[in-house]
Amino acid sequence: MRRRTLCQAGAALALGGRVARARSGPALPAGSAARPPRRAVLVWHGGAVAALGDDGRVWPLPGSPAAAPVIVPAGPGAAGPPAIWHATSDARVRRWAWHGAAAVPWQAVAEARLPEPAHALAAGAHGELLAAHGHALTLLDAQGQLLRRYEGQDLARSRRGRAAALFGLPHRSSLLAAWPALQEWWEISLDPAAPPVFDGYVHDHRMGEAIASPGHLGVRRVPFDTAAPVPAFAPAGWPWVACAAGDGVGVVHLDVRRSVARLAVDATALAASAVHEGLWWLPVGRRLWGIDPRRWQPVRQREGPGPVQALAVGSGQLQLLSEGTVWRWDDAQWRPSAGGLAALASGGDAGVATAPPPWQGVAALAP
Repeated sequence: MRRRTLCQAGAALALGGRVARARSGPALPAGSAARPPRRAVLVWHGGAVAALGDDGRVWPLPGSPAAAPVIVPAGPGAAGPPAIWHATSDARVRRWAWHGAAAVPWQAVAEARLPEPAHALAAGAHGELLAAHGHALTLLDAQGQLLRRYEGQDLARSRRGRAAALFGLPHRSSLLAAWPALQEWWEISLDPAAPPVFDGYVHDHRMGEAIASPGHLGVRRVPFDTAAPVPAFAPAGWPWVACAAGDGVGVVHLDVRRSVARLAVDATALAASAVHEGLWWLPVGRRLWGIDPRRWQPVRQREGPGPVQALAVGSGQLQLLSEGTVWRWDDAQWRPSAGGLAALASGGDAGVATAPPPWQGVAALAP
């Protein structure tokens, strides 16, 4: 039944240029001589994770996921096949490489066991993995070796809790964890040259009025007055993160470690945002709000061709997913792209896009 669900869902997706209509088809058995896909997207739904190839075939990943898998971001000059980290219900995490030119595309390249099953994952810029499990975090290197374990306690050690969400911030060489019960966000730097971390409010740490902790793999805490919100959108190249805040959208600046803006707009499609040509485009129903991220004021609006499910930037153009069709903003109007879902998820600055039912997500796996 699971294989049948995969194939039926695969038939509903699209691939090509950034996509061609996919055909249903069984996963190729190990050692098959059939032509492997040239490009693919990663899809997951419930207990199944698979790659959907541009040839319409479905390539399942072994093991049932305990959390949504994460793709290792491809940094500048990155070599080798795309990879993902995948957590299973038996408390293991595995790093799989996608060799699109191989007869068996999925190849396990690293593995580790956690103290308990992971409920959230985030990948670092060089293949590191941050896994949330129970009331703790585990940080592994790209080979699955333990770098550090973090207990879910606030600075005063008066609260304990569970990380609600993890976020990779490759443009900052860091990872972000949201702890609602601790009323904190943690930014964990992966940069060996990261400056020291000074916790609390001090008059002037440069004058020795605070005790620093190491910046590399250290925790920079962002405190909140109430339960910490869950981050939803972190644009590359910018020091802020957007989150749902009550009945609106909040913006938290990671450098100053505090909230800097509150927008009275619907946050339902916040994760589908994109930054293009200096404006933050935030979907609200069928409409896009163009927000100036320096003044936090809407300066433009565009009506979408339908309900906006996801945005991305590719080939210098803003692209939009609506009801299974990808549209591009071209010559002051929306034009349909010759393709569908995978066009939005592959290449450019696109990361993870919300897919039509029954899939929970789709992300670029092979360019």
